[in-house]
Amino acid sequence: MTNSSIAPAKYWRESKDWPHLLGQTGIVIASSLVHSVLPELDDLAPYYLVLVKLSNPDDTSSTHLFLGASGYKFKTGMRVQCVLRRLSSSQNGLIHYGIKVIPKQLP
Repeated sequence: MTNSSIAPAKYWRESKDWPHLLGQTGIVIASSLVHSVLPELDDLAPYYLVLVKLSNPDDTSSTHLFLGASGYKFKTGMRVQCVLRRLSSSQNGLIHYGIKVIPKQLP
């Protein structure tokens, strides 16, 4: 995403749920490895799209779609955790962060 920038107001609206999602765990319902992307997403490819059912009973919309953190493979039934990760950076040096999932390490 080298040529695009997100407006501060939009960034704030989209990030309001982040504190509630960070650290949440869940189970992968489905995952897909994406190879072909729009030109503005070239920096991300290939990446996993991961559909996760969160374990939090207080979350009424407990199924969420996340990007998978790079360096991991995601499979149905895998336990994952929501973490804050860099999504992209722009030419002006602004770094865009967002929620991604990583495999949950068992204690």
